[in-house]
Amino acid sequence: MELCEHCLAILLGSNKIERVEQPPESSCFLCGGSMASYIANLSNSQFNYPAGSTSFYISIASSPQLKAIMDKEEAHFPCTATSIKTVVRDKSLSIISSKTPLVPDFTAPDVTYKLSFPQGLLSSKSNPIYIYGKYKKLTPGISQKRWAKYGSSVEAIIGEKLSDLVGAKEYYMHASGREDVDAINTAGRPFVMELVEPTTRELDLVKAQESIGRDGMVAVSLLGFVPPSFTNVVTDSHGDKCYRAYIDKELSEQQRSIISSFKGIIEQRTPTRVKHRRADKVRRRMVYSVIPGKDSRGPYLDICAEAGTYIKEFISGDAGRTVPSVSSLISLPISCSFLVVTNVSTAYIDRVFSKQRLG
Repeated sequence: MELCEHCLAILLGSNKIERVEQPPESSCFLCGGSMASYIANLSNSQFNYPAGSTSFYISIASSPQLKAIMDKEEAHFPCTATSIKTVVRDKSLSIISSKTPLVPDFTAPDVTYKLSFPQGLLSSKSNPIYIYGKYKKLTPGISQKRWAKYGSSVEAIIGEKLSDLVGAKEYYMHASGREDVDAINTAGRPFVMELVEPTTRELDLVKAQESIGRDGMVAVSLLGFVPPSFTNVVTDSHGDKCYRAYIDKELSEQQRSIISSFKGIIEQRTPTRVKHRRADKVRRRMVYSVIPGKDSRGPYLDICAEAGTYIKEFISGDAGRTVPSVSSLISLPISCSFLVVTNVSTAYIDRVFSKQRLG
């Protein structure tokens, strides 16, 4: 029973095959020469990759030829030192590493090469770029995500510019919560921008963020490149927030005193304005502080509260759906005329990001 050097590695391990005299490849009992054909095809292939790429991995499509070898291996050599799939994978990684400056990456490769046995290279795919950052929405009236109802969005302002710079086919923003369309955000909300199938991975983040901020609608800090898994860190994390909520009525000294003394749990039934798209249920949220004030824009309340608190409804009461509310505390109907997000707690996200960079 004759075996080629590649299949002999399955039985003996690659460190032992050099001691054994090898037969012609085509007479190999296990692969019939298809391993040699595969290696030759792969060695003659052109492996393209975007500028700035540093890593790759492979996806080997199943084929009748490979399955036939695996079946024969299982039937005749059930206790091999390795397996035909392992040999094919290792040979593929070795060849591509020798033909490109890329290194294998099992978790977040820049490029994925799709291979087939024994044909060799089928296709290559430039994997998405993921960028972690924080945005400030400086103009009311624009949505966070692309929405036909509104003319512009934070996602489009950032995503289109970044896509142009790297030649991406598409982009998606993954953010930690969102502010209302009519609100502004001066705090900086964490997000990850996913850039799909870029033609280059060379990107100057400082120049990119300067370009994004030129129109004055959105300011952004692009903090670094992250793996795909970091997207979940951002979207699953919802930190406490502070707001400056401008109100439609002046407050007396007594009313300001009552409001500023409040700290505690409120119960909020899904607000009337969003109940058509969210489950109608009661949520308990902690309000940490409410401090009345006034500036050139008018009277306001500085409110710090648990993530997920509906601030406008905490002020108005939403016809009794939020209890207690600022309105109920002072027995005066009040509504929020303008909302500014002034602080977003991002300590956990930043800590994970720092660990990944150090790691």
